Amino acid sequence: MTARELLESYGALREEAGLRLYELRALRARRGSGQPPSSRERDLLARCRTLQRKMKSRQKQLTCLLAQLDSQSERLVLESRYLQGMSYEDISLALNFSPRHIYRLHLRGVTALNAILGAQADE
Repeated sequence: MTARELLESYGALREEAGLRLYELRALRARRGSGQPPSSRERDLLARCRTLQRKMKSRQKQLTCLLAQLDSQSERLVLESRYLQGMSYEDISLALNFSPRHIYRLHLRGVTALNAILGAQADE
């Protein structure tokens, strides 16, 4: 798995968890008080819990991987983009860098992570 795929997989997990949670809340709102949860509700709740566990595990993995980057700027850009889900424009404003520089830092960070992952695979 490449660094970009690894980073983007966290966002995909977070997005799916958000959708399932939204659906679960909608089902609970439609259900009358005092009625037992439907099987769909129970399935969604189990799926949400599974996704939360996967997200926590992936976040820990990414945090450890990002900590190995030499450049703090690259690390901040990647953390902001993938772990916090910020847009490039928001990162640019938060770090007071031009959007173009943010894209450069992003590319350098992903390239460095690929090198780290390649070195780990060789061990």
